[in-house]
This record gives sequence, structure tokens and C-alpha cells, in this order.
Amino acid sequence: MHGRVGDPWRGIRGNLLLRSLAPQDAVVMRKCLKRVVHRRGDTLSVGEAATAGRVYFPETLVVRLAGTGSDSCIGLVGLEGAVCWESLFGASLCGQRAKVEMGGSALAMSCDRLRAATAASPTLAASLVRFTQTLTIQMGRTIVSNLNDSMEARISGWLLMLHDRIEGDEVRITHRSLAALLNVRRASVTDALHLIEGERALHCTRGRIVIRNRALLQSLAGSAYGLTEAAYRSAIGPFGKPAAVENGPMAAAN
Repeated sequence: MHGRVGDPWRGIRGNLLLRSLAPQDAVVMRKCLKRVVHRRGDTLSVGEAATAGRVYFPETLVVRLAGTGSDSCIGLVGLEGAVCWESLFGASLCGQRAKVEMGGSALAMSCDRLRAATAASPTLAASLVRFTQTLTIQMGRTIVSNLNDSMEARISGWLLMLHDRIEGDEVRITHRSLAALLNVRRASVTDALHLIEGERALHCTRGRIVIRNRALLQSLAGSAYGLTEAAYRSAIGPFGKPAAVENGPMAAAN
């Protein structure tokens, strides 16, 4: 759809899920979407009535999902997907708490309008179901990783997931925020980051983590990263950054 005459997403920064839609569905969706901007810490849903809310398709926004009544992160959504879609399956309440981890823009529409659009278009409904399936895989992998993987592997996996959803190689996140994502002590995150930094996979400064060697970081992550991304690419389309040997400003300096 990119660059063609009549491209419905021309002039829009974009969301990969929206850009994967069939042309007829893209035209319908474009008419219903409105750009919104949210800051880090904003909450998009807290078990509110799904029929009264909105569905968000992040562009630069990155959203963490947690179970209702819990701070433990069970999923991460950015430019590849959508947030607050439960009403599409007849749910009366949003099943997760969606909180902004990295501020930015998203394209939003009412749940009612999206539900009507999916009812009128089986291809649109199928596209959204495929995304929810990949998100379910991500949530399942998060649970398994929390139980089985080392702290270094878990942190490497989350940093790769964040890296996929931002521009450039600088992840703006504090040790405290990363600890909240993993539901562990801040000291545990700091210790693990020092070990990963010693491997020259990344460089840490205050509130910023620069990904220096993505291929090495993927190796350190092991099974904590990759399955969800492969499922997304198979079901929807291209997603994720290439595993360059070295990247980022620190690589150029060495």
C-alpha cells in the first residue's frame, strides 16, 4: 500500500496493523480514526465499559498491558498493533489495564464504530483477530519467561521488544521503569544491566539505554524473544528491527 496513488495512509506516520489491511478496509478505517497524543503514565483503560471506550492503534506510543488490579506487565503493544479491542469479541469490560510506557501518538476510534466496521467486513475482523492471536502468544511467552529465564535473558528480551517499537537505537527508560515491567527489584535490574553492558550489547546512561549490538542482545535473550515476532511476521507482515552486528552512536566511536 505504500506510495501508491490513492494510498489511504498517505501523510500518516502509521501503524503496521492498519497498513496491513485490505484496501477496502483501509479506506473505511481512515475515515473513522483521529490522532491522539498521550504522555508516559497515562492510563488508556482500567476495566471500563468496553462499549464506552476507544480502540487505539499506536504510532509512536508504546503501551504496557497489566492484569486488572495488578502492576505486573503481561504484554507490550506499539506500532504493530492495537489496544482496548476487547469489545470486538462481545466483552463488556476491558480485560487489561493499558498504561502508556512511552509517550507519543496513536490513531483512535470508538469501540462502537470499530465493532460496526468489523461486522460489515469479514476481512477487517480477520485482520484484527490475527493480531489478537499474536498478542496472546506474547502474553504466554511472558509468563513462561518469568518462570524459566534468567534476569539477563528477560531484560534482554524486553529491551528488544521496546527497540522494535521505537525509532533509532536509544530506549528512553529508567532502571525503575524496567524493574516495573519485569516486576522485580530495581537493584536486580541494575546488576543485570551491568552484566549485559559488560558484554558490549548496550550502553547505559541516566534514563537511557542505547542498543549497541542487537545480534548479541538477541543471543542473550534466547527464548525470551523472537517467537511472537516471528508469529506476527507470518500472520500480518514485516515487524522488528534487523539484528545488525553493531549499531548506535557508541558503536561508531569504537
